[in-house]
Amino acid sequence: MVLILPACREQEPAAPVVARVGEETITFDAFLLDYALNPHYRPNSTREQARRQHLEHMIDNLYLYLAARADSLDRSPDVQKKLDYVRRREVLKYLYLKDVLERIPVSEEEAWEEYKRAHIQVRLRHLFAETREEAEALYRRLQQGESWEALAREVFHDSTLAANGGDLGFVGLTDLDPLLVD
Repeated sequence: MVLILPACREQEPAAPVVARVGEETITFDAFLLDYALNPHYRPNSTREQARRQHLEHMIDNLYLYLAARADSLDRSPDVQKKLDYVRRREVLKYLYLKDVLERIPVSEEEAWEEYKRAHIQVRLRHLFAETREEAEALYRRLQQGESWEALAREVFHDSTLAANGGDLGFVGLTDLDPLLVD
């Protein structure tokens, strides 16, 4: 008597599905990977809002993908070339995540704070002084209540800067010298 049993091994449980579009699904694992690599949400969002916005973005993209596939756009030579490029790039991203990021522990809270900081913009304006003494004198005058705009008209020879109070516009915190940020 011969008894043949198929080799059995324990299967990993399937990742939970967080969204379904037709026959396609977005798993929790796919969501986490996309959220980490390609975040799509407004910077002033709470964590829950950010996750919801990102999932909605993934669902929208899945609808667009299915429409394009229905038109056979996924089979065009140009798309195939780009897919090869993206496939290579994604393999490198995965390698980076696996070999680099896993060695550097970063909490979700730290990542969230850095993301928010990277998207903060401040309106920057300045006054010009040739020497430290002149700069300190301008600072004292501001402390004594003189208006920024009046000082700008006084110190700038450039009519635009004099008129707009030395306004440099909006600048991201990550674009500033770290000494100015603190």
